[in-house]
Amino acid sequence: MFPLRTITRRSWSLTEFLADERPDGRRRADKVRWNVHAILCPRSLFRAVKTNEEFSRPGVYILSSDYEEERPFPRIIYIGEGDPTRPRLEQHDRKKEFWTSLILFTAKDTDKDKLNKAHVQYLESRLVWLAKKVKRCVVTNGNDPQLPTLADAETAAMEVFLKEMLHICDLLDLTAFDVDSPPLLPLKDVSSTPQKLR
Repeated sequence: MFPLRTITRRSWSLTEFLADERPDGRRRADKVRWNVHAILCPRSLFRAVKTNEEFSRPGVYILSSDYEEERPFPRIIYIGEGDPTRPRLEQHDRKKEFWTSLILFTAKDTDKDKLNKAHVQYLESRLVWLAKKVKRCVVTNGNDPQLPTLADAETAAMEVFLKEMLHICDLLDLTAFDVDSPPLLPLKDVSSTPQKLR
């Protein structure tokens, strides 16, 4: 349905704010002159940050396990969306055990560039599709989200937004969507959720 992504190497700037003065604490990342805004935090700090205004906006998020080399697929992820994201993430905090960190992507708070529910559903669907095609991690999503119907101009805008999200994922060494490197194992279906994961 979609071609696998190939990263175009070019120069760009990212501003990053360390809220706790440490790289393993709460972090905000913004790509200069782009609309993508990312919140990163370990699970242990989620309850402290969930009241931030960004969690009341439409957004798409990635829950991630620690990277463990001894596993056949070293990372486990879950991809979701919400409008707002806070209630969904609170539910995952209660019910999903595997994740240790989250990345939340939203748009910067301007009326012109805000995301809506259909936009984040589109981004979620594209991320799940890409992660399952690349097969570099275990994707614990139980189903494949369907693409919503968007106008051509909105679809093009979301593809640009997606590309910018993936640049930030590259910087954070989240290789779940990276097709520049070969899969960790021969291609096979790893989309099913291991029984122990909830």
